[in-house]
Amino acid sequence: MVALGVIVTGTVAGAMAAGMPEGAATPLIGVVSLVAWGVLYGGRMVGGDLVDVMRGQSRR
Repeated sequence: MVALGVIVTGTVAGAMAAGMPEGAATPLIGVVSLVAWGVLYGGRMVGGDLVDVMRGQSRR
């Protein structure tokens, strides 16, 4: 989870430091986030499980 946060935050900081317009940075950040999610977690964590983790709940 921390690795994903670092990747997304780094993408935002890099896009802003490179001077990308906000309209171009937003889709880039979304794509990088989805790709990083897929690489880091693959099929191990379902999106609904992530919401539960963030809320501190468990479905099991």
